[in-house]
Amino acid sequence: MKKEKNNGKTKIKVLCSAVGVLCIVSAGIYGVAHSMKSDDTTQTVSKETKVSKGNLTVGVTESGSVEIGTVTQNYELEPVTVSISSGSSSSSSGSSSSGSSSSGSASQGSSSSGSAGAGSSSGSTQGSGSSGGAQSMPSSGTQSSGSTKTMASTSTTGSIISTATTSTTSSSSSSSALEVEQVLVTTGQVVKEGDQILKITSSSLSAYKKELQATVSTAELALKQAKLDRDQKKVEADYEYKSNKKLGTTAKAEYNAAIAKLNKAVSDAQTAVNDADTSLSSLKTQISAAKKTLSSYKTKLSSAKDEQTKSQLEQQVSSQEQTVESLQNQYDTIKSNYSTLTSNLSSAKRSLSTDSITAKQTYEASMLTYNNADSIYKIAIDGIDDAVTSAEETLTEAKQVLTDFNEYVGDGVIKATASGTVMSIGYSAGDELSTETAIATYSNAESVTMTVSVSQEDISVVNIGDTVNVTFTAYEGETYEATVSKIETAKNSSSTVSYNVTVNVSGDVSKIYTGMTGNVTFITKEIKDVIYVSNKAITTEGTDSYVVKQENGVKTKTKVTTGFSDGNNVEIVSGLKEGDTVIIESQVNLS
Repeated sequence: MKKEKNNGKTKIKVLCSAVGVLCIVSAGIYGVAHSMKSDDTTQTVSKETKVSKGNLTVGVTESGSVEIGTVTQNYELEPVTVSISSGSSSSSSGSSSSGSSSSGSASQGSSSSGSAGAGSSSGSTQGSGSSGGAQSMPSSGTQSSGSTKTMASTSTTGSIISTATTSTTSSSSSSSALEVEQVLVTTGQVVKEGDQILKITSSSLSAYKKELQATVSTAELALKQAKLDRDQKKVEADYEYKSNKKLGTTAKAEYNAAIAKLNKAVSDAQTAVNDADTSLSSLKTQISAAKKTLSSYKTKLSSAKDEQTKSQLEQQVSSQEQTVESLQNQYDTIKSNYSTLTSNLSSAKRSLSTDSITAKQTYEASMLTYNNADSIYKIAIDGIDDAVTSAEETLTEAKQVLTDFNEYVGDGVIKATASGTVMSIGYSAGDELSTETAIATYSNAESVTMTVSVSQEDISVVNIGDTVNVTFTAYEGETYEATVSKIETAKNSSSTVSYNVTVNVSGDVSKIYTGMTGNVTFITKEIKDVIYVSNKAITTEGTDSYVVKQENGVKTKTKVTTGFSDGNNVEIVSGLKEGDTVIIESQVNLS
């Protein structure tokens, strides 16, 4: 960067941009007007210059060279899978179980939590899609959220942003591929957007199009199945909701019935034990009495004299012995069963203690399900439309891909997506198009950049988005506008810190080529559409400024008011008008 001293301060040498109506670059007719010899070795030489109108600019100027970016036309026919769900009824079992609790067991509580789980599960299943038949579909993008893109994208280097967007579906390999029949351009050829560059074989074109059409049909079928699955899950969720709401009226009655049944079991067992106790006591008394009677009969028999009496007493003894035996058998039977009866009573009491807790838990679980019926229902239907939405998006994408295909290569010819010089072609006749190989690369006329080095002392005047002036060595007097697009710290082994600043040149850049050198001026101050003249034409007397104005061959000393100066030219506020001729005088050494 060139600098000059002024009043003890460093002043940046500026670039004069005189762009305006009737702007005339200082040019004069050189000649010797007169000789005012102060001695024998010098003379005064004068030249004419015009008063001009335009812009005066002050800034930091640095040198650099031009770089031109490239545009790459890519092949983006990524295949995508269309899945058809097989349908499910996974939540139906949860619905039916949550609606029943007549057994009085704890299963009701578990079924209610299972219902909520079923709802969540059903939502996630819809989001991911069920298993089923799948068909690959050539798509126009990679896996990402966003809109469907065209059948080929254009990526660039330089400052131009790629226009490619992305697709929402997953990808797999396609069974068909487009085969190149003929390459219609060569490296170095200048093409315009829309020019033909590749021709595809008719057989591969037909097969590929049929696959795309079949994919649309599959996507339509997938959408119908997704709607059926959604409707089924909605019916199941509605049934479960009604069952859960019904628990509010049945749970209390079922709990009371369960407790009553447990109490009755204890009561029945206690009654059985009590009855056994009564029977044993009664039989014991009867056996004692029967034995006494038997003993009496035996005593009488031993003292009987006549045979008839003995015979009668023998019959009575035998009968009484049978009675005692019968009563003893009854007693023994009840006694042997008594432990079972008491065990039953103990078991019934334990059941009352434990099963009443279980019944209480079942009741509370049922009431919890009842109170949360709305939430359970919301969980069950949460995301219920996701699979349908996904299927609709897939169908829309399948149709869009088919439309894009017809537009991009439907006639069997692939066209250039950008204008420029062909730098490379990725295919030859017989090759199959692949996402891994670019179709073509072009020079990018819209990405003309210059990168210059700016010192640490001057970088404060540079900001992203600033407008700067650019001049090229090859085109003297022409000024281009550019925009600052990047500022990076430069790698420098010395202690001096500098920054690489990249600017994007705008306007008509058709005659700018890679490697051209020029200057970039980062504007710190600029005044536009002002009258100005060369600083050399100004003379001062005290605080007044003058010029020598020439009109019709007559020279006149004219007072002027000056304003802003860029170091080479100065603004004329008053005293002159655009197009006036003024004289610049200087001393020439003749020795």
